[in-house]
Amino acid sequence: MKSATVEYVGEGRDTQSLDGFWRSLTPEQLKSVEAVGMDMWEPYLKSTRAHLPDAERKIVHDPFHLVRYLNQAVGPVRIAEYRTHKAMGDDRLKGSKQLWLYGLENLPERWQLRLEQLQNQKLKTGRAWSIKEYFRDMWT
Repeated sequence: MKSATVEYVGEGRDTQSLDGFWRSLTPEQLKSVEAVGMDMWEPYLKSTRAHLPDAERKIVHDPFHLVRYLNQAVGPVRIAEYRTHKAMGDDRLKGSKQLWLYGLENLPERWQLRLEQLQNQKLKTGRAWSIKEYFRDMWT
């Protein structure tokens, strides 16, 4: 396997900052691009889609940003479930916000039992967290 290289680092965070790179390539070079690693910033996606043939199959999002989005998705699930349970006098999710942000391998020992107990209760929050963790495992 060939080693990957960084071919371009541009100034700014807009579509035009990447357009210049794509315009600097010949049609043959554009066709030879196999993959483009990038974050999920819409201006970069827009530029890549506009210039790179078959861009949707070649864009590879980095795991850091994908996991960040998954962590952000767990939060609203926890909040909604907490409110539902709290309305019934059940505060088992109270104070658990930080707990769900950890990856399993980084979970402090003092919180391991609490996570296990919450996971055994088949909560929506536990399911959302597990999906995030399964996704993280795909990268390894």
